Amino acid sequence: MNDYHDDIQFLSASPHRIQILQQLRDDPCPPCDITEVLELSRRGVQRNLSSLVDRGWIEKIDGRYHLTTNGEFIALQYADFLSALETIETCKPFFANLTTSEHAPNPKWLADAEIIVADSSQPHAPLRQYTNTLREDSIETLRGLVPILSQLHTEIYAELLGRGTAMDLVLPQTAAEPPDPSHAAEFEDLFAAACNLYVYEGTIGVGLTLTDQRGIVGSYDEQGHLSACVSSTNPALLGWAERLYERYWRHSRPLSANTQCREGTTPP
Repeated sequence: MNDYHDDIQFLSASPHRIQILQQLRDDPCPPCDITEVLELSRRGVQRNLSSLVDRGWIEKIDGRYHLTTNGEFIALQYADFLSALETIETCKPFFANLTTSEHAPNPKWLADAEIIVADSSQPHAPLRQYTNTLREDSIETLRGLVPILSQLHTEIYAELLGRGTAMDLVLPQTAAEPPDPSHAAEFEDLFAAACNLYVYEGTIGVGLTLTDQRGIVGSYDEQGHLSACVSSTNPALLGWAERLYERYWRHSRPLSANTQCREGTTPP
């Protein structure tokens, strides 16, 4: 383990070392080319090259430096590590309000994701982006975990239903009961004919929407406001989102009589 820490400290002590490895990944070359690309002194380049040779990460062949197999793996994994750190930092507001790590997608899947964060000047930006994305996409099927059912949620879902979208939503008990009993019939009428509503008895700690081509994951603050959401078409994220949705769906019950019972059915 100490050797591993030493390798990490060696690479992090100077950005030039990983830059040299990355340069040699792209093109094996002599020291003079590295000096020109990195704008580093000849002595500095030679010192770093010697250290990398001593670690067995590069080798000199006919005046040109090449990565060894170990060096290739080191360069690739370290670059992935830095990319993951950058993504985690970018998505910090999104991760901050997720209740457990199982609700957090792997940062590797979010490198190309779109993230929208609420702030004091635009507190509803994530929810607006969520509804705009659903309006702009062509959606045949939609499945979702909905921790908080706001008016904007209701409006966009009704709009999609009017466009013929097949929809299955899992709500916590608190979201499945309108705060004003006089609106209960309106709530049922809005969804009963075309949308399967399911109730999960516990809390749902993450917002999740799965469409034909996209996954949208949302985190909520302590006041129940959508604080951040990420949108991605990454296949790995979609697979994770599918499994998370099904876990909640299998432990939920139909809200109304015209939806099928959990027994003997398969996930939608």
